Amino acid sequence: MSTGTTRRQLLNKEQRSASILLAAATAFARSGFATTSMDDVAGEAGVTKLIVYRHFDTKEELYRAVLADISGRLRDELLREMQLPVPERYGFTTRAILKVARQNPDAVRLLFLHAEREPQFKQYVAELWEGAVGIALMLIGERILDPVTKAWAARSVVHYLMDGVLVWLDVGEPARDEEFTTLSTNGLLAMFGAWIDPASVDRSAILRS
Repeated sequence: MSTGTTRRQLLNKEQRSASILLAAATAFARSGFATTSMDDVAGEAGVTKLIVYRHFDTKEELYRAVLADISGRLRDELLREMQLPVPERYGFTTRAILKVARQNPDAVRLLFLHAEREPQFKQYVAELWEGAVGIALMLIGERILDPVTKAWAARSVVHYLMDGVLVWLDVGEPARDEEFTTLSTNGLLAMFGAWIDPASVDRSAILRS
């Protein structure tokens, strides 16, 4: 009996589904939705196409499942970081995103970079984007009073965080992830130092609240 066959038998349904999602993220990120087949996903996962179809009825369902899975992981990790004591919370947004990205970089690339270019998933990404901007607006609070500047700042922050992690995945070393988190957060703090109302209290509070 081959090693691959033994591995397939040892995985339960939840584990098998997770392995297919991981493989699908890699396949879709490499070739795009239209040109990636279920055979490609099966090959990446080391299983037959029949096994993939046992878990996901269509290619579109599989792609959406990848997006939903990585979105949930990002949300859960962000919430976990936000529960830390204030002194440990510095850089929580970058740290949370990067931690999940290290676990599944292709899924994060799919969500942050590729999915919005696919007509079938553009709305999903748009809703996720608006949710992220809403969190940024909540953290900004009343520190930026002008509504136009506030709207611009919130969207700029989301781009800064997402793009920063994507670039770091390409050029950075995992051993330096915490250094990157500090540098990224220092840059974010510097931007807010220029943006927020001078009368606002504690300019670093937005990164800890």
